[in-house]
Parts: sequence; structure tokens; C-alpha cells
Amino acid sequence: MEKKSILTPVLCVILSVVLLGSGAIALFKGGVFSNDKDKLAKNNNNDQISIEFEGINNALTYVSNNFSKLEKIAKGEIDTGVSAAIGVELTEAAGAGDIGRFDFTVDAKSKGGNQAADYAIKYDGQAIATMNTVFSDDTVYVRIPELNDAYIKGSLNFDELMSSELYDEDVTAAARLAEKTQEIVTDELIEDVFDLLVESVENNIPEGKNAENLTGDIEGIEYDYTQKTYTITYDNFKGAALEFLNGIKTNKDLEEVYNLYINELGAAAEMTQEDADNPSYREMVETLIEEIEASEDDSDDTIDVNIAYNSDNDPCGINIDIYGEAIAIAVVNEKDKCGFEFEIYEDNEKACEFAAALTGSDGAYEGKFIFGVFDSGIYKTASMDLSTDIEVVDEETGAFKGNITVSLDADGEKVFFSIDSDSTADKTVFSFSVGADDEVYVTADLSIVETNASDITLPTGTVYDFENEADLESYQNSCDFEGFEQNAKSILGEDLYYEITGSDGYDEFNYDDYDNYGNYNDYYDLDNYEYDFGTGTAVAS
Repeated sequence: MEKKSILTPVLCVILSVVLLGSGAIALFKGGVFSNDKDKLAKNNNNDQISIEFEGINNALTYVSNNFSKLEKIAKGEIDTGVSAAIGVELTEAAGAGDIGRFDFTVDAKSKGGNQAADYAIKYDGQAIATMNTVFSDDTVYVRIPELNDAYIKGSLNFDELMSSELYDEDVTAAARLAEKTQEIVTDELIEDVFDLLVESVENNIPEGKNAENLTGDIEGIEYDYTQKTYTITYDNFKGAALEFLNGIKTNKDLEEVYNLYINELGAAAEMTQEDADNPSYREMVETLIEEIEASEDDSDDTIDVNIAYNSDNDPCGINIDIYGEAIAIAVVNEKDKCGFEFEIYEDNEKACEFAAALTGSDGAYEGKFIFGVFDSGIYKTASMDLSTDIEVVDEETGAFKGNITVSLDADGEKVFFSIDSDSTADKTVFSFSVGADDEVYVTADLSIVETNASDITLPTGTVYDFENEADLESYQNSCDFEGFEQNAKSILGEDLYYEITGSDGYDEFNYDDYDNYGNYNDYYDLDNYEYDFGTGTAVAS
């Protein structure tokens, strides 16, 4: 059969965004080739995976609940406060030398639609820098006491900020596109489009014929599936495509996604609407329908599609081979084990492979992963051990006590991550460790406590306007940069200070000094001055 492109690139992108949202395994849940619409409706739920990750699900739920609360505080949606602290320390095994402990603390509150937060960065218990912030409407007030006792204020409109020239336009456009697409592409839209695709295929393919069983294993998980072969002609493809396109041409959500992509891509290319001259969504789909209706294929070529079924008659594998170019997928989904395998063949040779397998129960699991792109010489393997031993102590918040450890061996390089929780309903207490080959490199701890929010007042006294050039200059001139630097050096030590700031100390001049000619300099032009190591000053070259 000749290869025919029946979809434009734009429509391919749109449908890919929608259909990929349903996940690869959803293709099998739907029972595309089962010719059993009652079974399709029954199987199109999302509860197929048998393994229940005891501990992991509880931990993720608890963390999600915490971040949701922090987000609501930041947005001023609830009147409450939170005190949080995280500490990090590198060990000698990490090659960090004699480095002490860094702590980051925040005390935040939200009340009456305003938000306030006090931040601090500490080293071995001493504050290197602190920051006080107050948010009211679209205005933010910021004070760094170590630099200046005064506040500086400015507008903080996130929509304007994201569209400003301060951000890379490509990244900004991509972020906006992803965010807007997520708003449109709901679970309901994904389900509707997927159901339509399944129904269109089912209505236009012949009954399958029994074939030899499909046997194999996915990284040690064996399977033995019955198999049917569906012989498909161009007319089958044509009928399915026409039914699907006629079904989506009046879909308002897909039209909105189409318009979004057309407008964003046009903006990225700096095209005006007149330059773009793009058809409407419906015009584009109707043109495709007309082209497919007029297309013909007089050859007798067919394609054999093999579908594998498990003992419950659920589709669990597919193999499509077109003149040596093939796609093969197999899924294992049984109690305490699941696996997924995806292979692409070119000229009857395996070109790409991805496989993942997970087995386990009672909080202990083993995973194996393979990724290979053979033309590029890429072949990566990894194994994972996951152990959980936790007890949920508060059902409402999901707070738990216990340990979760993940170990990963990727091509002989072993790393691990461990988390211990001693949390309660009123307080989050986590400790973390990260390392390799049984050596701990980094330790960290996190605590979050909810507090009562007191009234929030706007700053008084001296407040400089960041958007006013004269105010900005006055603020900078009144900042004690030298004092800030000396305080940081005294706490960190000069060696660590220079290591963190990326400076060796030799490029620091006395900015408030005079040059050798008696002229006062606010700064030294490094092209005309050289550093004299003997005197510690800049000398005219």
C-alpha cells in the first residue's frame, strides 16, 4: 500500500496533544479492535494498573496537600500563616571539604487579601542575608536590611512580567502555549476524542482472524497472549479517517486549540494576520475531507495489523508492519507486576527500543528500564529498587511517619535517595539524604508549621519607587554594598565567599580611592588599569 499523508502537520499537532494526553496504554484500554462497544465503554476507565504503590501514593498525596496550601497562602486565598525551614549540608564524601550547614527560612502569612513574608539565608546559624516582602494588589514592597533600611516598591503583574523583554521570547511563548493548551485540553475532551477515534476505527475494519500466540517477556515479566490478525485495505483507512474528521469538524474545543496554535506560531514568526492567511479550523478540516473523499488506491495492497489479547480478552499488544517498517507494542498488567515495551523497526532491523518493568508488593518494588536508539549507538539500561515503610498518622492531611528509599543503578553508576518523615497533623518534618555507592553526599531537612496570621500593614518611612529612575538611583546610592560584602565574608570565611561568588578576590578594587594622578574614580576601567599585587591597588597602565 502506498504511504499517504491524510492529515496536515497542524492537525497532527493538535490531535497529538489531545490523544497523547490519554496515555499509550489507553489505546489498549479502549479495545480498538475488539468490535465490542459495551466492552469499550466498560474498559475506558483509568484503573487498569494493578500494582498499588503502598507508601508512595500516601507520600505524594501529603506533599501535594502541603504545596496546595502554600499556593493558596501565596495567592491570598486563605487567611493563615506558615513557618518553613530547610537546611542543607554537604558531607566530606561529596568532596566539599569543611563546609558547614546552610539554612533557608521563610515566615509567610496572608490576611485580608495581602501577603507578607520574611526570608533568611543562614550559614552555621548566622544570617547572611534577610529579606522582608509585602504584597498588596499588584504592588510588591521589598527590604533587605543588610543593604538598606528603606523599602523599594514596584508593580508585580505576572502577565506583563512574562511578556516582558526580560524573558526569552521562545521560552515565554512555549510556556504560554502549554498553559493555555492545558486549560482547553481537559480530561473530558481527551475522552471524547479518544472515544470517537476508537468508534471510527471499529466501524470501518473487518473481523480479525486467529493467529499464533504472541509470547515474550518484558525485562523478566513473561507473557503469552492470543492474537488476531486484521487485514486492512486503503478503503478501511479512508472510511475511518472520514468518520473521524466529520466527527471533529464541529468540535469547539479543538477549534480553540487550532486557533491558539495558529496565533502563537504566527506571532513567533512575526506574521500579521494578513500575512498568515490561514484557513479557519472548519475550512481546514473540510478541505481534508474533500481530499480524502477524492483519493483512490487501485492497488490490492493491504496491511496486516496483529492485536494480542490477554486471558480477559483485553488488548495488550499491537504489531503493524509496512514493508519492513514496523511498530510493536506489548503491555503486561497483572497483579504485582506491570511492564511496557515499545519497538520501532526499519528495513526489518530494530531501530529503537524502550522497555520498562516494575514488580513488587507490600512496599518493596524492583524496576528495570531500557532505552536504545541503535543508529546513534545509544543504549542505556537502569534498574531501580524502591522500598517504603510508612504509617499514615492523619488521614485528612495524609501526614505519615516512616522511610522511603529509592536506589538507581544506571549503567553501573549507583545513586540513592532516602526520605524519613516524622510528620504529624500539625507539622511537616522531613529529612533527606542523597548519595552514591553507599556514601551519603548531601543531607537536608524540611519543616513546615502552620501559624496564625496577624494583620498586614503596608511599609511606612522611606520607600523608593523602582520604576522611578531618580528613586532607583537614590536607593542604590544609599545601599551599604561594602558592609553587606564584609558581613558575608565574616560569616562564610573569605575562601568560601570567593568560591560561592566565583571571585578570587584579586579583581576587587577600592572604589572610593583616588588613582595615581589624584583623580577620583567611581570605578576603574580594567582596560587602562592593572592590579598591583604588591600594593593591592589598581595602577594606570
